[in-house]
Amino acid sequence: MDRHISFIIDTQGALDATAAASTSPDQPSPMDPVHCFVLGCDAVETGDTLILRATGLGFRGEDALVLLAVGVSGGLSPPQLQVREVKVPAPDFNEPLQLTLQTVSDHAWTCQLNQSGACTLTLSLGVVARDCTPRGFFTLTLQLQFAA
Repeated sequence: MDRHISFIIDTQGALDATAAASTSPDQPSPMDPVHCFVLGCDAVETGDTLILRATGLGFRGEDALVLLAVGVSGGLSPPQLQVREVKVPAPDFNEPLQLTLQTVSDHAWTCQLNQSGACTLTLSLGVVARDCTPRGFFTLTLQLQFAA
């Protein structure tokens, strides 16, 4: 069964807490887990597919967060990047009260839970301005426990 796990990141808090956040993806700054909230389901079983996503928490939407890579250890299979086309509603600019569907690319990382127990996830994250100017690259290491 597919199980979704979202990592909600306080991007501005992480940037503020890191005096000089790295702007190089090859030398990311470590991120304190206090800037991450994990939202998932309680009933994950061996054999389930985990769909991993990250989103930035921003009140003004000034920055975008990209989950660049996921490293795992423990009972998880190696993550695979999945990209798919999805339709999202958007206003029609000729008639603002009418919605249209636009196709956009969506990505997520997937892996399988092979055994219960403690797992370590290392997230490689990029925070970029809306014009794709890098604001900071980070690694975030989290310990997740999957009960039997």
